[in-house]
Amino acid sequence: MKVSVYNDGENTIRAIPDRNAGNATEIESGEETIVEAEGVIELQEVEGNGDTPEPEHN
Repeated sequence: MKVSVYNDGENTIRAIPDRNAGNATEIESGEETIVEAEGVIELQEVEGNGDTPEPEHN
């Protein structure tokens, strides 16, 4: 199946097709993306708008 996902929220969301995190797609606020899957498409809101924090150095 193909599903159009539009992110109407303030934060980035991650679309995970068929429970395979290796095929995840991040969708920024205001973007629309087509996601393909055989079965389940899981959507997760990404904290911090998708920015990867820098590692802390002590």
